[in-house]
Amino acid sequence: MTDKLPNRLRRLLTATILGGNPNHPLAGWSILTILRHNTQNIDSPLTPDFLLQHFNMAYLEPNEAPLTNEVFKRILDRLVSANLIERSSHKVREQMHNGTRHIKQTKVYRIGATGLSFMNGMQKAADAQVLATANVNRIDEYVQLVGEIFRQVNGTETSKLFNRFEEMIDASQDVLRGMHKLDADLSDLADDISFNHGSDKAELLQQLLKQRAIPAFSKMIRTSNLVQAMVLDDKYADRIARSKQGRDSLDLSNLLSDQKKLMLDYHATKRTIQSGLSQLNNSLETTTSAIDNSVDSVYMLYNTIEQTIDLLIREYEHSHQQQLDLRKMVDQLDDLLAHYPTIHFPHALPNHLADDRGNEETDNLLDASLLRPVNYVIDNSTREVATEADNPEIGVDTYENSDWQQGLREFKQVMKPDATGQAVVNDDLEFSSQLARDEVARLYTATAYSKFTSFAPFGRQVTAAWALPNTGRVRLHCRSEKFSVYLPSGFAIKFAETR
Repeated sequence: MTDKLPNRLRRLLTATILGGNPNHPLAGWSILTILRHNTQNIDSPLTPDFLLQHFNMAYLEPNEAPLTNEVFKRILDRLVSANLIERSSHKVREQMHNGTRHIKQTKVYRIGATGLSFMNGMQKAADAQVLATANVNRIDEYVQLVGEIFRQVNGTETSKLFNRFEEMIDASQDVLRGMHKLDADLSDLADDISFNHGSDKAELLQQLLKQRAIPAFSKMIRTSNLVQAMVLDDKYADRIARSKQGRDSLDLSNLLSDQKKLMLDYHATKRTIQSGLSQLNNSLETTTSAIDNSVDSVYMLYNTIEQTIDLLIREYEHSHQQQLDLRKMVDQLDDLLAHYPTIHFPHALPNHLADDRGNEETDNLLDASLLRPVNYVIDNSTREVATEADNPEIGVDTYENSDWQQGLREFKQVMKPDATGQAVVNDDLEFSSQLARDEVARLYTATAYSKFTSFAPFGRQVTAAWALPNTGRVRLHCRSEKFSVYLPSGFAIKFAETR
């Protein structure tokens, strides 16, 4: 593909199958990418034929069959129905095969605001696990924005009020995602402590509660009354919607004073603002039905905090129960030492298990009505000391000469470490010694490790190793063999300094 997708985004798009064709799961995203990279001012209009040709030339996956016209049009229809792209009829100048152009009426596509927001949202969703956080600054920003909008600090003459509202919604979504992550961290830590009593993680869990979870929860709850007031009072949504059409707006309908379009946009914006405020209010609502129906209820974190506090209380009680009573243990030891001469041990151990237990049914223990405990006796064991005469005879060494010295010499010639101990392998190599070839091949595996204690070819310790992906494959060949070893890429090695 022209633009290589990150693995997280690729997995997400493959699962969603944008465009509805399971044989081409990334086709919908590729079409949005083509439309986003191109504008209506290019030489070729964005017609279905242009999009199909561009897709088949630059956006096909490896081993993916080219799209046909019928399949491609169905994918376009699916994207249009979802308002991700816009379709309209225009007169265009189409270039013929002989180089001339003629005018015709055809359908032209472009990406809309929904499509742009969808692409940004999908990228953000793919990175959400990495970027999710419940940092204090983001929560404070959200609290400040809620207070600013509630106090009506900004007027409707400019779009500043609308921009601040969008920032508040974005901040609230980031904070609620961070709350989910904080809830998961608390749950994981609590589960670990519940199965490992006496763990030192109990103190870490207590710090997590005091320093992060409870302050974050308290700040969010303090904004619930303000958000609820903005939901119930219709003038807040009205002012924010009017602010979108302020005098600094660059929207064409606003510049042309198209009242019909402005009124339609105003009502649509107002409904969206009311929906956003209601969704945020549901996340802060204290009623049982709201908590059960909201996927982002902040009170889910409250339940986790409450359960975690109960767990810490039980852990504290358990640790006190497990404390050793030294005075009681000393008394028991004194009593044992005072009576140890009277302790009876049997003098002989019976030979057979059945007789050992003294059963009447000695033939079959499965039919025994009673099995008494086995009695054991203490027996003094003698320690046998081995002498030099007990050593086995030393056998004759039958191993073949491993040409260690030859391998070492060739290894030094091939690697050629500099004064700092660094050596680079970035080209094909020929060997006479199999030992030297094997050591060089084994050194490449060190690039996958962060510790190098097990890598010391010919006794020289490796301290660092990294791959050189731009070199391409490297061939290692031993002249006495008919096969070669291929490394995925070159690599560099740093040896420890010799003393």
